[in-house]
Amino acid sequence: MRVYRKRISTLGLDSSEPPTPTNLRLQQMIAAQASAFLQENLLSLPKLPTAEELERLHEAKRIEAQRRIAEERRVEQEQRRRREEAERLASKEPGGGSQHRRTTSAPDVKLNRAEVEMLSGWKPDAAESRAGHHGEDPMVQQMNIIRGYIRQAQEARRWDEVHMLEENLRELQQEYWAQAEPDS
Repeated sequence: MRVYRKRISTLGLDSSEPPTPTNLRLQQMIAAQASAFLQENLLSLPKLPTAEELERLHEAKRIEAQRRIAEERRVEQEQRRRREEAERLASKEPGGGSQHRRTTSAPDVKLNRAEVEMLSGWKPDAAESRAGHHGEDPMVQQMNIIRGYIRQAQEARRWDEVHMLEENLRELQQEYWAQAEPDS
């Protein structure tokens, strides 16, 4: 570092026309600032990891990614199992299971709320989202509940949850319209 400072401060001294005193002073100030910058920023940087440390870090990240993927798969399987169980119970009830669908729409929301709470520490206020939706079709009621959750997540600035809830709402709307088409 001193070598570079000396080079900058003596730049042009060996030429046929030596620099003016003002230029020399400017070069010395630039050299001092460059040296201060390097000392402040470069010397405070942590040293690079060795090849072994780097390999350990890569391995730890790979293991963590595998663990996350396994956890996501486990959650998906649990959701699928619960959905299948709800569908199985709905198919056993007389009347095509429409009565059961009405009672199972809330547990699906509770499952989603529990997952949101478990993964992020945030959960929507279910009482606020359910207000005023008692006589509606269960799917419309579910969509209105999710809209309330989206609004709450937006107010809480939980953008990941907003995105997830909007995707859930889109899927529910598609299912609703798919069921409504044969009736018309």
